[in-house]
Amino acid sequence: MLRSRKSRLLLRESIFAALAFTGALYVYYLVANWGLQEFFVEGLLKEYLTSPAVHVEYVVAGVLFGAVVGVVNRFAETRWLRRKSFGLIVLIRTGLYISGLAVVAAIVMVILVVSTLWPMDDLIALWRGGFTPRYRFAIGVWLVLMVAGIDFLLEIRRVIGQQNLWRLFTGHYRQPRDEDRVFLFMDLEASTTTAEALGHKLYSQLIQECFEDLTLVALEYDAAIYQYVGDEVILSWPAGRVGSQSDSVRAFFFFESILAEKRSSYQERFGVVPVFRGGIDMGPVTATEIGDLKRDIAYHGDVLNTAARILDLCKERRQRLLVSDRVGDAVEVDPTVRSSWRDEVVMKGKREHTAVYSLEPVAGDEEAERGLPE
Repeated sequence: MLRSRKSRLLLRESIFAALAFTGALYVYYLVANWGLQEFFVEGLLKEYLTSPAVHVEYVVAGVLFGAVVGVVNRFAETRWLRRKSFGLIVLIRTGLYISGLAVVAAIVMVILVVSTLWPMDDLIALWRGGFTPRYRFAIGVWLVLMVAGIDFLLEIRRVIGQQNLWRLFTGHYRQPRDEDRVFLFMDLEASTTTAEALGHKLYSQLIQECFEDLTLVALEYDAAIYQYVGDEVILSWPAGRVGSQSDSVRAFFFFESILAEKRSSYQERFGVVPVFRGGIDMGPVTATEIGDLKRDIAYHGDVLNTAARILDLCKERRQRLLVSDRVGDAVEVDPTVRSSWRDEVVMKGKREHTAVYSLEPVAGDEEAERGLPE
């Protein structure tokens, strides 16, 4: 089940790579081939570049390269490679991508011949005599730079978030925008005690492992990971999306279920089993792009302060998950969760009372108890 959710991320990256690779091939075609066709002498090369075969080659090569990216990135998910530096990961994956291109080229040639788009004899003659050493070198350099660039974009996409890359590129948040969003704040219980017991290095590895497991939660419930702050993480959903309030609650319980499934692994490696608490609120925020040397998308609004205060209240009330009434009222119809108590509290920095719900999975419902999706 967990592998299938991770596969969704790899599939999205494969599609992204396929589109980017095909687009890059056509950029080269438009600049170096189509734009210079008037200067080509008559022969196999000009005939090939003006035939439908070249377009079939580009499209098929793009799809196959996407498949190569999926296979390589599956290997890249191994713990050994994930622990390497950013630059080394990009270098290793780029090398594997380029090696895979040799297989892609062979498959494309077979397809061209089998589909009768280009005879085998002409194809061999084209590769032997149609391309000069300088032209082959130029293509090789372009392919290496193109593959390295795509791999770099894939890694950057993971660093800043899948949804944020396009928004930063298009300047979607250059001017502040008003949005309604749901925010789930989570942090590690007894973090200070755990850090003192494990030491800084082992404690950092524990947090790193927990947040890697959280990726599965974000994929399953289509959540945006807004921020990591120490042992705290903030997930977010558009409030207008159907079921976003229930998704935020279920996401918390699903994360609990993942940590429970890996209990023995955490106990063996760290001597502790991590337990997180959560606070959820929803409401209007202003979203905007901030920073110059380091750009990011930030949300500003009272809802974030309230969600943070609700998370602090979990510690005071010894609760696993507390939500505001705006979220609690919305998920009352969800049969997989129930409210154990409701209270009116005055939170730090506020004058008015805030209604808070304590939520937990419905007893006896195995799916809800483990936080798993239906």
